[in-house]
Parts: sequence; structure tokens; C-alpha cells
Amino acid sequence: MFDINPAYVIILIKNRIINVELDVLNGMDEKSKHYKLLKEVVIENVESQEREYQERLDKESYALEEEERRYYQNEGYRDAFDGDPEAQWNID
Repeated sequence: MFDINPAYVIILIKNRIINVELDVLNGMDEKSKHYKLLKEVVIENVESQEREYQERLDKESYALEEEERRYYQNEGYRDAFDGDPEAQWNID
């Protein structure tokens, strides 16, 4: 299919309708007229997916750190008033 209509396959890859792994390139003839183009697109797609995955991990890690920081901030307030029946909490 790639030899017949390479532009169509590249559009499918770039729009992530199909996913082509780097291993697919190993089975192709490097002398094929479209090999270099496919290789560039596949590598770009793989690198893009890796960047997005890393960004998601970074965001999740940051959110967890913020949640933990807020928990310990609030825990300090709880400890200060723990066991004090006169203490009042302002929930607003």
C-alpha cells in the first residue's frame, strides 16, 4: 500500500489513524524510493508519542506533589487543634 500511495499512508500515520513501529522499517528495502520518507515520518511520530507520554508523566507527578504538599499543610492545622474542644474550624 505504501508503494502505491505513500502520501495517503503518511497522512494516516501523522493523524495517528495507524501506528507504524520502527521495526517495520527493518523489513523494508532501504533502496525503496519511499523508505527515507517513511522513516522520517515514523521516527517523528515515535518521538512525538514519547514527548507526550513524558509530558503526561510530568503533569501527573506535579499534581501528586501538589496534593501531598496541601495534605501536609492541612495536617499541620489539624495537629494544632487536635484534642481542643474549643477550636473552631472555618470551612469557608
